[in-house]
Amino acid sequence: MWAPRSSMGCSSQSRHTLEDNMTRNVGTVDRAIRTLLGLGAVAWGFSLGMASAAGIVLTVVAAVLLVTAAVGFCPLYRLLSISTDGSRDHAAKPVTR
Repeated sequence: MWAPRSSMGCSSQSRHTLEDNMTRNVGTVDRAIRTLLGLGAVAWGFSLGMASAAGIVLTVVAAVLLVTAAVGFCPLYRLLSISTDGSRDHAAKPVTR
């Protein structure tokens, strides 16, 4: 059953906001490359046929590339402690729109 976060017994110190978890780690050049590769993967997927296994895989890859380019955050980069945004302090720039 769904319950509001405040009634779940979490202390305010242990709660993390989405902003805490999604700090920008994808730089401008990286975002442009991801966008181009994502659009290329979409085109290639359509040319192979969206019902084929390769077309489906390319569509999923394209979606990941395009979403990470759009939001400026890559979960894999976070796991590997990588940042291409040029910031030395990874927590300094939260993803905002």
